[in-house]
Amino acid sequence: MKTRKIEEKHKKKMASMPKHLDFLSKGLSCHALCLLKYSGILDSMLKGESILEKSLHLYKNPNLIRAALVTLTSVEAVAFDGVEYYLTSQVKNLGEHIGYIFLPLVGYRNHMAKQ
Repeated sequence: MKTRKIEEKHKKKMASMPKHLDFLSKGLSCHALCLLKYSGILDSMLKGESILEKSLHLYKNPNLIRAALVTLTSVEAVAFDGVEYYLTSQVKNLGEHIGYIFLPLVGYRNHMAKQ
């Protein structure tokens, strides 16, 4: 129930976003998902765990993790209730297909850097 209320709040906010910013936020969100996958946070969240805001200092780069979570919150992939971050229903199903995002953005980066 808590997730649904937060998701509805973000839908109203996102409806007023200009289309070019919407496109940009989706691209940034894909990179944010890759960061969370690489750090192991996404795997924990896909298992139903939430990430406490006060525990972010335990990560090597807490500001980067927080930025990724805030980015994902802006596109309704992650919800934040003031205490913890957790995945919304639209991203829980993505877990089986995360390779479609992760492989092109992270897997090919060494090859693309040589181009």
